[in-house]
Amino acid sequence: MGVLLLAPTSSFLVSFIAGAATIVVGIASLHDMYYHNSSLSSSVSRSEQVFQNTIHVIIAGVVSTWWFAPDEASSCCSKAIKDSFVRATTTSFGSICFGSLLVAIIQTLRSMVESARHNDDNGACGSIMLCLVDCCLSCVEGMLEYFNKYAYIYVGMVSTSHMFKSISL
Repeated sequence: MGVLLLAPTSSFLVSFIAGAATIVVGIASLHDMYYHNSSLSSSVSRSEQVFQNTIHVIIAGVVSTWWFAPDEASSCCSKAIKDSFVRATTTSFGSICFGSLLVAIIQTLRSMVESARHNDDNGACGSIMLCLVDCCLSCVEGMLEYFNKYAYIYVGMVSTSHMFKSISL
């Protein structure tokens, strides 16, 4: 059971440490610095997303247990809390990490586009294109967060894979 908890957690922990190590070891040029800072911010953003979404799934599991089986969720330290925590950090953790990864990728792309927009070398046409790309990425990010919210509630209630939940919703 401990190995099951360690495997998914170590994947984004390793990416965070690798991003931090590349910055500490040294950076050859400004372009490399931008790349490594964006990879570090992506891993920090993904870690934050995973933590928030894990809590979201735990709460959804406890509330659904309270709704469908009130006897199991009758006290503050009931079996429903433990079961929801175990389910969210073991069998549903892959779904949580996958949804968080999708949002973190879009957020990283948006930060890269916003950084490029503030560059003075774009010209009028380039600035307009970057504004359009930023708008499209913002819409995609909003849709992902909207669908993920309901998919995570479904994950908390029923244990199935993230892809099937998104399709069935």
